[in-house]
Amino acid sequence: MAASAEAGVRARGGRTPLLQSIFELTTSPFPVFSSRLLRLPNPAEVMAAAGGPRYSVYVGNIPYQATEDELGHFFSQAGSVVNVRLVYDRETGRPKGFGFCEFADENSAQQAINSLNGSDFNGRALRVNWANK
Repeated sequence: MAASAEAGVRARGGRTPLLQSIFELTTSPFPVFSSRLLRLPNPAEVMAAAGGPRYSVYVGNIPYQATEDELGHFFSQAGSVVNVRLVYDRETGRPKGFGFCEFADENSAQQAINSLNGSDFNGRALRVNWANK
């Protein structure tokens, strides 16, 4: 072994580069299969951080030129709207024609499903259902 290579091995605690890599992985505070990385959040913690439970409905057949603000204003007739999300194509950036509307309470979400499913929004009949979790 050359003098510079021996000095490098001694500097790493006498380990070869492969053994050093394995040593670093197994002694790292964040190993690949650490329970800390795979810890699932407590649902109660998530709801508390989000300001309480939210009730989400799926909205389909949305006109492509519609905005989240317009949709939120339209759905506010059913109850208190917390959030509106339109889904966009990753590659083109164009809307896909569906999205989700979150309500502060279950009664508002149910009211939106009952009263707004099939209703006309900018020339298109919306589809409104409970969102799958």
